[in-house]
Amino acid sequence: MPSLAASRHSSSLAPDDDNDSALADHTGFMWQTKTHWLWGPDGSGDLLKADVVRAVWAGAAERLGRVDLVTADGSVDCSHDPAHQELLVAPLLIVEAIAALGLLRLGGSFVLKIFTSFEPPSIALLYILHCTFSELRCCKPATSKPGNSEVYVVAKCFRGVPCGYAAALLERFCAASPECTPLALQHISPPFVDQVARCAAYFGTLQVAAISRNLRTFGGGTSRSAAKRHTRERNACATEFLARFTLVDAAAPDNDALGEAGDGIDDASGHGGHNSDVIDTAVDSSLVQQVGVEWQDDESAKELSEMELPMCFGKKGRRTR
Repeated sequence: MPSLAASRHSSSLAPDDDNDSALADHTGFMWQTKTHWLWGPDGSGDLLKADVVRAVWAGAAERLGRVDLVTADGSVDCSHDPAHQELLVAPLLIVEAIAALGLLRLGGSFVLKIFTSFEPPSIALLYILHCTFSELRCCKPATSKPGNSEVYVVAKCFRGVPCGYAAALLERFCAASPECTPLALQHISPPFVDQVARCAAYFGTLQVAAISRNLRTFGGGTSRSAAKRHTRERNACATEFLARFTLVDAAAPDNDALGEAGDGIDDASGHGGHNSDVIDTAVDSSLVQQVGVEWQDDESAKELSEMELPMCFGKKGRRTR
């Protein structure tokens, strides 16, 4: 693909180097590129705070204007309650999406990492993206561990939102209870809910198959020949990856990993995610495993501009038709 001049700005939880935590900036990457980070007025980078999101909007507008691409791969620590990961992560994912609505130019794209999508907050989030983008797909890249539940939502061709809608949605969501969902299911067309259910079941089946295969492979019954084969396959994949993509040492003194300022490519990642450059997007289709689910408009779907904000919040788990 032709060369692409781009400027990349990011938001994430600010590094905590006071202890050996996962948020420590061990590589020095953040501080070497600190002019490209937006941490908000309190320096926390916590997107669950409305002031931080507003600061990200203002900072991006000043430096870039409206941007072409927003990626978000944030998550929260769910190790204390892994069975409820989807609900625990939902508030962050919703705020990331709201942040994207306030950053993108018309026609822009948004990539969001989610997990399972069985719960009402996840369905509501996908429906809002369905109403605001012309194309919506769920993908499982080859670089994503097949045994985990992460899936990437790729939303293309941003349609725009009514003036002030993203800001109003941010205010209402941040002021609401964590148990609230941004849109009650009664306002979502049943055919769309059914499509989301089929999509979630599809990726769930793939995850179960991968976990079962891992258990068979690493459960103690693996032969020496099988172990050697796995090693060869792993090395072959690493060699192929290095051959296809140019990896740059971010710590090199003469190298600006983020490039010079150009037309906007932005990153609105949230909590604890690993940010990766998105400038080189020439990815061969063989590297991506995806479900062919595209959400199309139907007669019962409401346009986002017709939704009234007071009606946009319903209690978690309440499914009314």
